[in-house]
Amino acid sequence: MNSQETIPCPDDFTLTQSLQGSAVAQSEIAAHVDQCSACQLRLDQLTNCQSYVAARDEWHRRGVEESKLSPPLRSTDMGSLGDYAIESVIGVGGMGIVYRGWDLALERPVAIKVVKPDQSAKSRQRFRRESQALALIQHDHIVSIFATGRSSEGLDYLVMPLLTGGSLKELLASRPLSSLEAASLAKQIAHGLAAAHQQGLVHRDVKPANIMLETVGGRPKLMDFGLVRTNIESGLTQVDMICGTPEYMSPEQAVNTERVDARSDIYSLGVTLYECLTGVPPYRGQPLEVLKQHCESQPIDPSRLNSRIPKDLETICLKAMARKPEMRYANAQALAEDLQRFLDSRPILAKPISQWVRLQLWCQRKPGLALALAAIFILLLSGTTISSFFWARSEHNAKQSQQLASELTSNRERLRESVSRFQNKIFSDEAIHWQMSREFRAAMFQDVIAFLDEFSTYERQDSAANGLDELSEDYIRIAQSAYEVGETAEAIVASERVVDRLSPWVDSENSMHFDNWLMLNQATRLLIDAQYFADDDLLKLSRRAPVFGTLSQATLIDLCEQSCKNLLRVEPNHPQSQVSQIATEYSLLRLRQSAQEPLDDYLKSLQELLNRSTVLRSNTVDHQLSLEITKIAARITWELTHRDPSSGDQWLAPLNYMIRKTRDLILSNGTPVTATDILLAQNGLVRGQQAVKRGELAKALAEFQTAALTINELMKLQPLNREASLLGVKIYADWAEALALNQNFQGAQEVLDKVLRIHVSLIKTDPKDNDLRKMGIEYFCRYGEFSRQMSDHEWTVKSYATAAGDCLLFWQPESELEQWALATRKHAVQQILEVVDQSPFAAQRTHYEKMLAEMSPSDTRSPP
Repeated sequence: MNSQETIPCPDDFTLTQSLQGSAVAQSEIAAHVDQCSACQLRLDQLTNCQSYVAARDEWHRRGVEESKLSPPLRSTDMGSLGDYAIESVIGVGGMGIVYRGWDLALERPVAIKVVKPDQSAKSRQRFRRESQALALIQHDHIVSIFATGRSSEGLDYLVMPLLTGGSLKELLASRPLSSLEAASLAKQIAHGLAAAHQQGLVHRDVKPANIMLETVGGRPKLMDFGLVRTNIESGLTQVDMICGTPEYMSPEQAVNTERVDARSDIYSLGVTLYECLTGVPPYRGQPLEVLKQHCESQPIDPSRLNSRIPKDLETICLKAMARKPEMRYANAQALAEDLQRFLDSRPILAKPISQWVRLQLWCQRKPGLALALAAIFILLLSGTTISSFFWARSEHNAKQSQQLASELTSNRERLRESVSRFQNKIFSDEAIHWQMSREFRAAMFQDVIAFLDEFSTYERQDSAANGLDELSEDYIRIAQSAYEVGETAEAIVASERVVDRLSPWVDSENSMHFDNWLMLNQATRLLIDAQYFADDDLLKLSRRAPVFGTLSQATLIDLCEQSCKNLLRVEPNHPQSQVSQIATEYSLLRLRQSAQEPLDDYLKSLQELLNRSTVLRSNTVDHQLSLEITKIAARITWELTHRDPSSGDQWLAPLNYMIRKTRDLILSNGTPVTATDILLAQNGLVRGQQAVKRGELAKALAEFQTAALTINELMKLQPLNREASLLGVKIYADWAEALALNQNFQGAQEVLDKVLRIHVSLIKTDPKDNDLRKMGIEYFCRYGEFSRQMSDHEWTVKSYATAAGDCLLFWQPESELEQWALATRKHAVQQILEVVDQSPFAAQRTHYEKMLAEMSPSDTRSPP
């Protein structure tokens, strides 16, 4: 057993009031605080340093008293139930509490479900019915029952195995499932349901939260039979009372509980399979709205949400979810057998819903509209008969239709030109790096992708087979632009659109245009980099959260390799083919590297391959291609240098020459040199960082100064360029650190002052960027340290006070940031107290002492 639901961090008022409230009523909060170190720290502070341990003991003491647990058999326990020691609370539901316990007789961990003391007689009867239901079933995929009992205090309890592998709901929240994983899980639960149905039991609440996974092997087990119904209903559930979870309830369960039977569980399992395949349930919204959708709507085909879902598995899922019970599988065993046929790559028995059946279902849902359309159809049919007398007139109409179609095609072409101009404007090098909030930038990409999605409905589906697929060209440009500015989620969406459009022709050697192979290769490489190396860029200041798309790693590798091979087959000497080969090998070797195979040798071989490439020796190479080559060379070089600082100059000096050569080529074409100037500044930053690692401070200071001059010129020309400003922050910050290492604290303070000025302007453009705020706090702390080294106590206090104040901005339900902010704030106040008497702010000592006293004295952590 494991906790089925989690609660968010409570607010300050709720947290402090929980110390005075009923332990049973507040047991959800107590269980949450037991697992949340941020809430423990906050509780310490809010209660004037009353330790969390004391609060926890008080909770548990009152919990034992109010839940009628027997006194503990061991000093560390909350209490006991018979021969079971109660160690902690796992979860709390509407009817009962689940404890983690220890079987003293058999020496094994157990989960013990107990009815809350304040529950009604009917709730207790339901609890006993759950016990009886579980006792009837012995199956590998249903949570078994060890024992039941009633304590001397009259407390009913149920003893079950302790499952620590989490629920299917938690698994779906952590990562997407492959089609085979989803089918296998659904098949095993179907077998468990078949065993329950044979005993005359209907579960009535099948959902991911009630499917637990074993730690070893991940075998699923169905649990929580609290809403189980037998063939002879005991009268515990009123006829008009809806039981279950709206998102997973069958139509008959929502409308008429008397019609509920085993096929209702099959529907709920079908909804669960749908969520495993697509990541979302078919119907969402307010409870009553969801129930109405189950009864009146047809779910969106899963393949429309995830194009990689096999057709047979989609057919099985939709058959299980049929609105009419008689159209579903006759029993759970039949569903399990069809899923096994799919897993064995054998023909399934289920048949897709025909268009005629879909029309019938639609007519049942919309009878008024269906009748009106039928009348229109009859009129049209009559009109066709009459129109035979006007044949000559119809020929004239046909010519007009052709003219109209021609005009429509012309209008579409003009629309495409407008789209192209729009993209050129908003995704130019100057515009894409404007300082703007992440939310606004992400929304901009989302809107353009949505527009192209709408436009794709009018495109020919076989356009990739006949020539250049222009829509894929639009998508890949969006994907590359989004990834460049750190909008990983949108980059993945746009790249997957390219793969969806082009991958159907990947097995046909002569079917696709060269540029289509190139775009497919670019899209798969971008997906690999975005999903598996989101945080690996040594120079990115804001971390990208890992985002995963719907394509598996194996599929990406296969498509990436095939597209590269076809590029080399179609145009082996084309510069783009050579560049794609190098980029493909670089992405795949990082993906496949193992501990036994050092990456350095592969990187060096790639560097040599890059140097031997004819494209670098060509004087006619396109400036955009030259920039792409230079960026790949920079990634390889910086990674080599990072791994081996001692030989950094061996790689960094030739890279500097390559960047300058590319810059001259771009300049000669009259295009902006923003990208190459950023590369030059980045390379100078890396050279300075490696010199610091080697202890060559004089050389490091010279490299940082040169890099700062380059980026400063760019910031003057483009003051709203976010990437340039972020890189300027990093260069100046590292330069300040090198000056401090050289004992030049005044110089370090002056350089760091520039960092703070740039940083504040960045935060103003995106106040919600917590990564930027966190960095700003760190820079203010460093500014305080430099000021203290110079005995400038006034600025020491000012800097640390600013950092301490900004730490309060992170008191939100984000545990890692809260812990960091609490520790940093305490560190800053301690530094202030050490120098405040020598500063103009000596009168404020009492204020800072009180501030420190309000923090936990047991918290000795230092800021990261």
